[in-house]
Amino acid sequence: MKETDHSTDTLDALLQTLLQILARVLIQRGMTAYEVMEICRWSFVKAAIDRSFALPGKRHVSKTRAAILTGLSRREVDRLIYLRAPTQARVRAVYHRGHRILKAWHELPGYQGKDGAPLVIPVRGPAPSFESLVRECCRDITVRAMLDDLAMRGCVLLLDDGRVQVLQREHRELPLAAEHAQWTRQALESLRGLARELSEPPAQRVHELLFDTGPLAASVEQLARRLEGTAREFLDGLAQSLPSDRSQSGDTARAAVSVRIAVKNEAPPSPGQAAR
Repeated sequence: MKETDHSTDTLDALLQTLLQILARVLIQRGMTAYEVMEICRWSFVKAAIDRSFALPGKRHVSKTRAAILTGLSRREVDRLIYLRAPTQARVRAVYHRGHRILKAWHELPGYQGKDGAPLVIPVRGPAPSFESLVRECCRDITVRAMLDDLAMRGCVLLLDDGRVQVLQREHRELPLAAEHAQWTRQALESLRGLARELSEPPAQRVHELLFDTGPLAASVEQLARRLEGTAREFLDGLAQSLPSDRSQSGDTARAAVSVRIAVKNEAPPSPGQAAR
């Protein structure tokens, strides 16, 4: 019978639950997966160079060992190891579509008036237009989807004449919706339960053997023989009821056994008392 590492399964479930909670909040705040990945890579490198991961006899963790532990390339480790904080701003400038569009609207030549303020532009048509900004900054996203997201976040305003006005230079976060807050609370409760399951050893069933000595009229040797016989019968029955798999490792099933001995101190009745 193949054994499953339940601790690994629990850790995976814990990580999935945690990331889903964080993803809800981070999406509301306008963060992308690329920004989070940059923070994760930096965090992994910082954790890997801790002395607790050093090889025996070594005082420090080398860059090569950090690359082995994290799965990152040595070049990536070398880039991250000296950073005092993750550079998600750099990643945001490259991968965040909404941020790139707003930045281009404020800085790309032809999209500002004589006073330097961003122009009110049509949705469709040649530059300067919102369509041309989308094609310039994120070609794999439709114009309508990008316009809807920026309008929902209060970054742009669609005017009655069909033109678009930019309202913000930075990509804005959304307030956490009530249903998302409720989901987050429920997920946190599940997360606490998974954390307890991961940190606490599973409860082990205890099989109890209760031995009643009866009145202490018998000798110690007689009681010992009776206890030995009772214990053998108990353990033989327990061994038959517990599952055991010797095909893989040869180990037998383990169980916790509690033995309680009840001692009766009253003396046996005398012949005269018994006659009454």
